[in-house]
Amino acid sequence: MAETEPGLNVADGMETLSKELENVYVTANDSKQSEAEFEDVNMDEDTQEYNNEIHVINVDDKPGKFVNGKKVIEVTKDFMDITTSDGESEANTTGDNLDETIDHTDTAPTREMQGLPEHKKKKIEIETTDERYGSEVKKGKEAKRQTFSPGPARPPFRIPEFRWSYIHQRLLADILFSLETDIQVWRAHSTKSVLDFVNSTENNIFVVNTVHLISQLTDNLIIACGGLLPLLASATSPNNDVDVLEPTQGMPLEVSLSFLQRLLNMADVLVFASSLNFAELEAEKNMSSGGILRQSLRLVSTCAVRNCLECKGGGKSGPFNPRSLMESPVKDPEKLLQDMDVNRLRAVIYRDVEETKQAQFLSLAVVYFISVLMVSKYRDILEPPGKLKKSSNSASSTAHSSQSHLSDRQSGQVGHPDAGLKQEDETDARNTSMESGGSAVMQETNEEEIASTMNSENYEAATIDISDGNHVSKSSDGETLPGVVQSEHHANYHGPEQSHGHHGGPVHGQHINVGLANNDPKVVQHPIPVVDSRGDRIHQDISVLGDAAGQSQYNLGGKRPDELDINKFAHNRPIPVPTPNREAQLTQKLEQALGSVCPLLREIMTDFSPFLSKTLVGSHGQDLLIEGKAINTFKSSTSVVELVMLLCSQEWQNSLQKHAGLAFIELINEGRLLSHAMKDHIVRVANEAEFILNRMRADDVLKHAEFETSCLSSLTDRQEEEKMCDHLISAARRRDAVLAGRLVDKLCSILHNPHGAWSSLSTPGSSPTSLQSIRSVPRMVEEKKPPRSPVQYWKLDVWEDDARRRKRFVRNTLGSSHSEATLKAPMDQGNNEDAIQSAEDTIHSVLSQAKGQNQDLIEDADLLLEDRELDLDLQGPVNMSTPAILVSPGLSLPGTVSITSSELYFEVNEDSPEFEKADSLVLRYCDHLHGKWFFSEIRAIFSRRYLLNNTAVELFLASRTSIMFSFPDQNTVKKVIKALPRVGVGIKYGIPQTRRASMMSPRQLYRASNMTQKWQRREISNFEYLMFLNTIAGRTYNDLNQYPVFPWIITNYDCRELDLSSPNNFRDLSKPIGALNQSRRDYFESRYESWEHDQIPAFHYGTHYSTSAFTLNWLIRIEPFTSLFLAMQGGKFDHPNRLFSSIKSSWNNCQRDTSDVKELIPEFFYLSEMFVNTNNYKLGQLDDGLTVNDVELPPWASSPEEFVRINRQALECEFVSCQLHQWVDLIFGYKQRGPEAVRATNVFYYLTYEGSVDPESIQDPVMKEAVENQIRNFGQTPSQLLLEPHPPRSSAMHLSPMMFNSSPEDVCMVMKFLSNSPIVHITANTFPQLPLPSVLTVSAAHQFAVNRWNPAYTGPTSSSQAPVAASTPATKRGPVSGSGTPAASGKATTSAGGASTSTGKPSMSGSQPSMSSQGQAPTQSPSYAENHTSAVNLPLSMDPVLAVVTNTTGQMARRHLGEDFSQKIRMSPNCFVATVDSRFIIAAGFWDNSFRIFSAETAKITQIVFGHYGVVTCLARSECNISSDCYIVSGSEDCTVLLWHWNARTQSIVGEGETPTPRAILTGHENTISCVSISAELGLVVSGSVYGPLLVHTTFGDLLRSLSGPADLHSATCLWLSREGVVMACYPSHHLALYTVNGKLLRCEMHSDSINSILVSRDGEYVVTAGEKGIIEVWRTFHLTLLYAFPGCESSVRSLALSHDQKFLMAGLATGSVVVFNIDFNRWHHEFQQRY
Repeated sequence: MAETEPGLNVADGMETLSKELENVYVTANDSKQSEAEFEDVNMDEDTQEYNNEIHVINVDDKPGKFVNGKKVIEVTKDFMDITTSDGESEANTTGDNLDETIDHTDTAPTREMQGLPEHKKKKIEIETTDERYGSEVKKGKEAKRQTFSPGPARPPFRIPEFRWSYIHQRLLADILFSLETDIQVWRAHSTKSVLDFVNSTENNIFVVNTVHLISQLTDNLIIACGGLLPLLASATSPNNDVDVLEPTQGMPLEVSLSFLQRLLNMADVLVFASSLNFAELEAEKNMSSGGILRQSLRLVSTCAVRNCLECKGGGKSGPFNPRSLMESPVKDPEKLLQDMDVNRLRAVIYRDVEETKQAQFLSLAVVYFISVLMVSKYRDILEPPGKLKKSSNSASSTAHSSQSHLSDRQSGQVGHPDAGLKQEDETDARNTSMESGGSAVMQETNEEEIASTMNSENYEAATIDISDGNHVSKSSDGETLPGVVQSEHHANYHGPEQSHGHHGGPVHGQHINVGLANNDPKVVQHPIPVVDSRGDRIHQDISVLGDAAGQSQYNLGGKRPDELDINKFAHNRPIPVPTPNREAQLTQKLEQALGSVCPLLREIMTDFSPFLSKTLVGSHGQDLLIEGKAINTFKSSTSVVELVMLLCSQEWQNSLQKHAGLAFIELINEGRLLSHAMKDHIVRVANEAEFILNRMRADDVLKHAEFETSCLSSLTDRQEEEKMCDHLISAARRRDAVLAGRLVDKLCSILHNPHGAWSSLSTPGSSPTSLQSIRSVPRMVEEKKPPRSPVQYWKLDVWEDDARRRKRFVRNTLGSSHSEATLKAPMDQGNNEDAIQSAEDTIHSVLSQAKGQNQDLIEDADLLLEDRELDLDLQGPVNMSTPAILVSPGLSLPGTVSITSSELYFEVNEDSPEFEKADSLVLRYCDHLHGKWFFSEIRAIFSRRYLLNNTAVELFLASRTSIMFSFPDQNTVKKVIKALPRVGVGIKYGIPQTRRASMMSPRQLYRASNMTQKWQRREISNFEYLMFLNTIAGRTYNDLNQYPVFPWIITNYDCRELDLSSPNNFRDLSKPIGALNQSRRDYFESRYESWEHDQIPAFHYGTHYSTSAFTLNWLIRIEPFTSLFLAMQGGKFDHPNRLFSSIKSSWNNCQRDTSDVKELIPEFFYLSEMFVNTNNYKLGQLDDGLTVNDVELPPWASSPEEFVRINRQALECEFVSCQLHQWVDLIFGYKQRGPEAVRATNVFYYLTYEGSVDPESIQDPVMKEAVENQIRNFGQTPSQLLLEPHPPRSSAMHLSPMMFNSSPEDVCMVMKFLSNSPIVHITANTFPQLPLPSVLTVSAAHQFAVNRWNPAYTGPTSSSQAPVAASTPATKRGPVSGSGTPAASGKATTSAGGASTSTGKPSMSGSQPSMSSQGQAPTQSPSYAENHTSAVNLPLSMDPVLAVVTNTTGQMARRHLGEDFSQKIRMSPNCFVATVDSRFIIAAGFWDNSFRIFSAETAKITQIVFGHYGVVTCLARSECNISSDCYIVSGSEDCTVLLWHWNARTQSIVGEGETPTPRAILTGHENTISCVSISAELGLVVSGSVYGPLLVHTTFGDLLRSLSGPADLHSATCLWLSREGVVMACYPSHHLALYTVNGKLLRCEMHSDSINSILVSRDGEYVVTAGEKGIIEVWRTFHLTLLYAFPGCESSVRSLALSHDQKFLMAGLATGSVVVFNIDFNRWHHEFQQRY
């Protein structure tokens, strides 16, 4: 493109401009051409978006309102009055299509739509008026001024204005301070230089990031300082127009200059001193190569110009002398450029000089920059600024007006949405006012040219973009379009008088002078690009420059630097020629001012001469540098004047202006574009942020609504939680109140018990049971009357033994005789079967539609899967909380079950109708209304049914009781099981303890258990097996509708003696109870066959064999069932004829009555108290006049205990064992339902079967309640366990063919100890599962022995008939020798210390003498497997430690308990206890009132336990399994019994803390405790004292009762508590007494001998006694009938023990011998005696 050249006249310029302006009036229709034209523009995409605007200038001399229907805006020359006229309503008068000129702006009046196609931009016409129109415009200003329409709606967000706020400046200052601090640390380092730190690898990231920050801020701060070009114009202006600079972007000039200088100081270190390559950073910033250095050049140039301005200001305070902010960088004010600035310019060029093109470009720009400053300085030296003429008054007023307008524009731009877009333009517009019209930019003129231009005309011109309605002057560069004639112009000079003398404006075809009047004869003019009449589009905004106060306006923000004009810097005033007398002085000044700059210029010209010679060419293309003399001037000449004169020559000025100026302008434009890009980026980010904020505000509204909803929900939940918390607190208070009541009752029991502290106030056998009784005592004492003995009431405790029998009774503080329960009339009760037949059809129609399906909690296929998912333990304070129903006898109460990480809670809902309807007395019998249970208490978890739905769970606890809950659905059941501990169904049935086992159905449990096999092998009894079947089938004590069911066994209730060997006395168990009578069976079958009903299926029996009414009728005489019965009957007893009064009549009714097919309950086989009216209820009289009291027993039973014993004996007999599996098929097996049930006459009412109905599917609450009542009334059939026949039980002869053969000889062997001390204690731990089965003995001399037991011993063989020891034959019934004297024939007697001592496997080995003779004592207990060549087969071998002859003293010490025993205590079997594994011995009788625990291996004391205040006289251990915990009971002279807990894991007595503490303190005795016994299975402790009765306590410490008999029965010496609940006691008076744990004396027999030891067999049927006469006897327990007497021993028997299989009896003699007897309790079995 042709460049403009100086020298053209004004007429040529005006003609060209007029042609261009004719093309402004075009329609924006050709968008494709416009887009093609813009493709060549090298511009950032975001910046291009804001520059695609069209501005049309109307140069008509008449200020008409509309021109061709276009809106006209008048702008006065003083920029103060802007008038608009809106002619949209009549704008289409010329027929132009205005659809493209309207509605293309945003709805906001303050913002122009961005990025639209150019043909949709609104065209705007601007008319410039002469000053003579100014007054008219001002007069009509108010009438003409109009505002734009605000639009239809408020925009969703606004474009914020880019401004430096105070907080931004503070933040920028802080970050610069921190960076400068780091750099200062580098400078202050003692050993390293700054270059070392900058170029260090570890600081690369810091350097790059800081350079990035400098790059981001440089161009923006340059604009904030006023711009490089305005500053350069001010620096080159002769009148030093500096004070007119205004702060931009909200940042004061002093602050922006301070920031710029600080950035430059950091650039010195991080850019110029760094060797890093910034190519990667430039690529990251999308900059062209070398962009960082170009930015650095702009930064250096700006600061250099700033320093020049400070020098020209003479040091006075001003915007370019900010001494208050920082130290001035000016060192020598006389110099043109400071040394530091020169060095920085050199560093910019030569930093990356290897990059040739970049260095060439920088050198060209620097050459132009230095040349402009040098020529300007040369001008100022020749003609100082003080000699110039002052401006005229009119020009001054104009300048003032212009400055005021600039201030108004600046203040009006706050909040302007396009501020980020127009900021650079505003800056340019303002900076134009600072640029002098006479700025010297390397253009020489002569005086002739000045004279020729004096007659030129001057017109004021201005432009404004009103597309957004703001009073902002829009400036543009002077580039022109390709193909359009470029007007070349030069400076025009006007006098001050001509600026007011022209009237009229330029017409079409004339040249336009775009300069403003100025006294200075130097004016800069700019081209006005135009388009032709064909509609060619312009490329950029139109910029019109006006000089209103000696200031020129300009804009160099064009798209391409080669199209920009730099003539505006031309020096149009001739430089005065110096005179000879001033030559020396001027030369000196030039040398001083330019001396530091010229070397740099020469260096650049020399180093880049090849490039510059091709670039800086003359007007005719000649080489100015090489071909001319210029190169010699730069290389060899050192004269500053010569160099300046060369630069001031016309050829060099034109060449530098054309070629070097382009590089400088391109450098400037790049900075502007980058500044625009940064501001546009900030605006775009602000827009996005505003949009995001609007979205966030909308989201906040939604979130607020959600928050309100959540708050409401949270409030509701919180209210529910508070309600629940209040409920829990009140429930805890009620629970505490219940506990307090129990403690009060316990306190009363302790104090008022006949053996309590206040026993003197009560007669024997009586005890007050309430607080009222306590309060009545003082009044009776004052009246000196004996207190009235209150009646004691008892209730059945919920404690269960291992066979699930509830046998023990406890005091009932709520008990009464129910005297108010009068009998009801007989007609009040109807027939159940009639009620069934007369049921409403609507109920059954609903039931037929609500068929239920039996759905198991877990499928069979899932049983084989791993249990990981179900075993996941939940976390958190409360794992779950769910509504539930507490199922308790006679009650079904709703409440809430809450499960924490370690506890289970149930809180009853006391506001529910069920709770309000419940009987208050029944509620008082329920202990779980506000229950709390620890997870450690739970022993087993079973899934259960409730109302035929599998939605219940039963928990079995360590307290030997159970609780049952029903939940809403099966999913809740699963969740509950998952939240509870993993205990499975316990350890009794051989099923793994997993949660999956707790979810098993009854049928799955049956298949997974091993109980059937045990029953077949006769390892468990018939009773235990039936209880197992009832348990897994869902029968429970908690639900009376599902009470365990047992069969009738005996049919003969008439004869006086029952022959259990006769089959006629036994029931046919293959038939149901209703089919035993053939005639009644025919009736049921005929009814089944003839049944016709649409809704009810056919059935045989209208009633069930087990209902809650039948259960309560059986147990009506014992509490709490009495109260439950009364609650069911409305508080009254039933008619006596329907009460359970006789066993015979009950059996007969089951054979005759068609509505009575009930079976028995488990209590018929173990609970004799159910047949006795102990509470004296008035049950009425029968029709025959007999009073209903105790149950009438059959003649063959003399007592209830006798009846229970015989009934249980019949259940276990062989006849029943052979048929029991058939009854199981009827109740639990394949004959329960289906075709087999029809054939077996075993079909019941359909509502009794599982899966027949689903109550949950019934929506009507009334109908649902009716259905549930039907299910409750008709009973429930157990779950079906088998779909195939049950296997029969194996016969006894088949399992053990030799069991009834004649037993071997009584005496098995005799073993003698050397000490000859009486064996006072024997413990037989012969379990084969133990590592070392043994028999532990303790002598009266406190020596113990751990004798090895041979589990493989089966009896005498031919090889072992001869005794190994020296023994002599004796008569068959001769006495047993304990000292090597005659023994039983065929047996072996061994003597410790003799050659016959053996430790071999079967018996004493022949190799032992040699070992003994060698004197080698074994260091550890030898194994039984050490010797397999034993010649003798014996069951017991002596302790190997004591069997060694030599070094007896040392060996004895390993088996001695010490000498600390009290001399007052006689050693007895009660003084010692051994653990089940024989590893520890617990001994009593020490003088320090303690009992001690010894290690059986070393005889060392492992623990000393204190707790008594007297010498411990007796000990006892509860039964336990291998490696399980057990109870230890200690009795003392202090009259107390303490209960301790032995921990098998720690092998010690444990307590609450580190110190052993007793679990309970049992009181009531008044003298020294003589004997004690404990049963953990029964939870009872029985103790005897000197001169006192036996007392029965619970393991919780409650005193239940005393066991008293005749007056001479006191001071019991031996005591045994069997698992059947029978207490056997021996007294010094030779009496042998038998009690039940419930206090009844069964037998009391006088014995001829003083009994020292007593044993009871495992089944409780037999008792073994031994005494001073040395005779061991076997008795039948119940009758105390002597069955057998073993051969007498020569000395008294001090202790007895039975082996685990009860085949061997061991006796400790007073002579220190141990005798082993063969014993077989089967030979005294009644079936053996009668059948075999």
